[in-house]
Amino acid sequence: MDWRLVAVGMVTFVAWSSQAAQPKDGDLYPVVENISWPRLRVKVVNATKEPVRLWKDSNSWGHYKISVCLVQKNGKVVQIKRRPVAFTRNVPEFFETGPGESSETRIDLKDGYWTLPDGLDLEDWPPFVSVVLCVESTPEAKELKTWVGTRVSEWVDVPKKGDIPVVPPKNSVGADSERTEDKRRE
Repeated sequence: MDWRLVAVGMVTFVAWSSQAAQPKDGDLYPVVENISWPRLRVKVVNATKEPVRLWKDSNSWGHYKISVCLVQKNGKVVQIKRRPVAFTRNVPEFFETGPGESSETRIDLKDGYWTLPDGLDLEDWPPFVSVVLCVESTPEAKELKTWVGTRVSEWVDVPKKGDIPVVPPKNSVGADSERTEDKRRE
């Protein structure tokens, strides 16, 4: 089973699917890695055959391009977006990611740059996290030929602090029955 975040225009909702979506060749997609809650690393992978231009985070075009979605213990989905910033110098700068390459963004939801919904306690461990990469079409995007669109990462389990994933040794008998959901969710 797999939870998947679906973004349609300005509306975001969660749908259930029995199969995980696989990134397709010729696409750009985000991947969540190295979670040390509430910090995580997001890689944007360029699976196209051409370089892709993405906005830098240091301007209004790129500052808001990534948001973080959580499925809380109560099943409620929460989307966390970047806090609005008044840019004193707002220049549409981008960087290029070559074919087969990726760019990395480190996120710390406690760094003050994120708008947290009322009542959200980041110390309350969420079981799943996903990220949304969303870049709107603007005159600057058309002129500079930057990537425009919306892509959503797969949902990823968030390890609890101090948890070490339990992986049964090869050829062990009954190893699957000994794993508990608290130690590792599949």
